[in-house]
This record gives sequence, C-alpha cells and structure tokens, in this order.
Amino acid sequence: MSKAKQKQSPNVDLIRFVRFHRQAILQFYDRVKDEQPIIELDVQRRKLRSYSFNDYKGRLRPVSQEHLHAEYTKAIAKNKVLVIVWDNPTRRLVTTTFKRG
Repeated sequence: MSKAKQKQSPNVDLIRFVRFHRQAILQFYDRVKDEQPIIELDVQRRKLRSYSFNDYKGRLRPVSQEHLHAEYTKAIAKNKVLVIVWDNPTRRLVTTTFKRG
C-alpha cells in the first residue's frame, strides 16, 4: 500500500485481517457467547482471546473506556460481535463489528 493511501486508511490492513479470519472468530465466539465477551485478535500471534466487558474496560484509560463502552453498546444492540484487533509492532488497536451467525 502506498504511503499516501495508508495515511487515508491507516488500519485497512487490520480490518482485512479480521475479515479474513471472520469464520474462526465466529466459531470461537460461539464457544464463549454466554459470557457476552469482547473478542481480541492478536495479529502477530494469530491468537483469539475473550474478555468480559468489565475486565477489558478496566485495562484501558478513561477516554478509551468511554469509546469501548459506546462501541460495545452499539454492537450488543445490533446483535453483533465486537472484535478488537491488536497489532503490537505498530502499536495499533482497532475495533470492528460484524453480525453473529
């Protein structure tokens, strides 16, 4: 991706990554859905983790907590899975949602 294009959409690669792994994420979610979790996808380790909303929220700064709360509330209201994508080398964190099932 060109530098100019990356500045316009700096996280497009992470969104593509999560969409590519959508089926695995949904299968993982189905195993833990009763906990109404937040799903975290670690890009480098290619590992999925689930966290309760309050546990994950407690790890964040107050401004990030507000953003997470808004994203989580919208996702639940629309019957969607909230996925947090973490890319450690670039220190990027992206949230995205998609329909369950």
